[in-house]
Amino acid sequence: MNNSTDNALKPNTILHGNSYTYTIEKKLGEGTFGITYLATTRIKVAGILGELETTIQVAIKEFFMHDLNGRAGNTVTCGSKDGIYYNYKHQFVREAQNLSHFNHPHIVKVLEAFEENDTAYFAMEFIEGGSLHDYITKNGGLSDREALEAITQIGEALSAMHRNKMLHLDLKPLNVMRRGNGDLVLIDFGLSKQFGENGEPESSTRIGYGTRGYAPIEQANYKRGKSFPATLDIYALGATLFKMLTGMTPPEASEVFNEGFPEAEMKNCGVSDDIILLTSWAMEPMKAKRPQSVEEFLVEVRRLLPIVSGEAHRPTGTTAESVPTQPIKTLPDEQVYEKCNDMQIRWTNELSEYKKEKIRELIRHMEKIGYKERFEYSIYGTKRLVRYPIMSLGGMTWDYVYPLTQSGNTDGYFPPRNLSLIFKLVQQLEEWTGLPFRLAERKELKFVHSECPAMDVKGSLCYSAEDGLQYQVYGGMTFQDIGLNEWWEKEYRFQLVCDRQAPVYGENFFDVSCTQRAFDEIQPIGFGLYKVRIGNGWNISSPETPMSLYLPENYESISNVNIHSYTAYGGPCPSDINYLGVVTKKGEFTTHYEFSKHKFVQKIVLSKAIIEEMEMWT
Repeated sequence: MNNSTDNALKPNTILHGNSYTYTIEKKLGEGTFGITYLATTRIKVAGILGELETTIQVAIKEFFMHDLNGRAGNTVTCGSKDGIYYNYKHQFVREAQNLSHFNHPHIVKVLEAFEENDTAYFAMEFIEGGSLHDYITKNGGLSDREALEAITQIGEALSAMHRNKMLHLDLKPLNVMRRGNGDLVLIDFGLSKQFGENGEPESSTRIGYGTRGYAPIEQANYKRGKSFPATLDIYALGATLFKMLTGMTPPEASEVFNEGFPEAEMKNCGVSDDIILLTSWAMEPMKAKRPQSVEEFLVEVRRLLPIVSGEAHRPTGTTAESVPTQPIKTLPDEQVYEKCNDMQIRWTNELSEYKKEKIRELIRHMEKIGYKERFEYSIYGTKRLVRYPIMSLGGMTWDYVYPLTQSGNTDGYFPPRNLSLIFKLVQQLEEWTGLPFRLAERKELKFVHSECPAMDVKGSLCYSAEDGLQYQVYGGMTFQDIGLNEWWEKEYRFQLVCDRQAPVYGENFFDVSCTQRAFDEIQPIGFGLYKVRIGNGWNISSPETPMSLYLPENYESISNVNIHSYTAYGGPCPSDINYLGVVTKKGEFTTHYEFSKHKFVQKIVLSKAIIEEMEMWT
């Protein structure tokens, strides 16, 4: 038996997987059968912008039986000679491999399983949000509606497992994580087991006992049968629902069998009779009386969802002041979200009614010019998700954008349509509405509001990742790159398009179904790019490739994408260099990055002393 007070690998330990190399950052937790770590790895993501390499955080689970194993350096030692450790280790690897085949939004994604240090590991996505257990504890119990919405997500994950003849066997709120957007993810498959078509487990190791309160009576003494025992997980699903509704740990299954279902406790918490009946159905002591499939249970859940209450339950002894409320999944606030022309606007705070009305008018006049396919790009490959309309203002863009440069009482002011103003307006529209406005690409230049397209097309500004920033040359259908030497003197036509009908980002997450990190803050900076903050550090990311960060390091501040300049020495006198890009600051240094074809290239790094010297001479 191991008596060490800390069995974990040290920070900066390197693990070599089959496809990736991992660096341990810290221990996240330790249980009877394993230790979980936070680690980093470098991966390549194939996306709309080509193949990008990025560093991501992952969780790594190490097989370590607390009562049998010790450690000599990084190597795991075993004091047992009867083979039990090696049997369980083999099963650990096999189950991780089975789990890696899933690509479900509510099941943790596994990168790979591998063996090293005389033990086994598997690497999976790291979910920064807390557990469902922590969320329930914080809120003291969830409303009927919130609990049913949550149990639907968990049930869908279990249903996917069961269709693949796999049981979880340790479902409980501690094994369910919450993403930044409130979505739930099923984790910790340490007791999970694969079954064959005959309903028997595909390995000789026994089914685990599970967790008291969540495991049914028959799980501890499972006997092989001819059918797949889905009812084991269904009992745990009902017990998890009980915990969400009451905030209390469910009684042990033997107590439910002898004393009856704890209906009174649920009534005291204000749970409706229909939900009590639903919960007791799943927690029936006799497995034949439970729902025989998760789908059968979810049919009843979905029937009840439209009619249940959204008011939070408050168990005896708590008050409204002591129990904070927060939805499981972030739902639109009617006072913040608004639909216009089938587009969902998320208004920024403190936007004037004058600007809101002008933006509504702009959106009402946008027309569909085609469709764009939305893909999910991740280390698991590329998957088409949906087709959505591309909306355009066409050649009349300036007529509807111009009022946004006014405050409502400045008639007669005509700001120059130079590059800086155009970039600023596009970025502001993203910020004001949460919608992904952008400049049209060459192939998207449309004139849906004009009877004379030949007049509209000349001089139009456009941008794409393939061609960069260009404008149409007068007198023909050719395009040329923008010259930035005299950008402030030249005016451009431009057209705005919007790619989606829903906000592209929330407060701390991109609105895409993809493995990704959560951020502490997200702000649009133009060109479909966003600056993202993790802790005190800012970088640049995009919903198209949400796992990727564009700059090589994090900075204290990052500007919007616009025309910037710096003074460079060369020849007899200093000269100003203009470029399209961003300015970053970190400590004593300011770094200038040029933005070209959706890539950032470092132009110059200037210290505070150099900047002060330049200012003296200029």
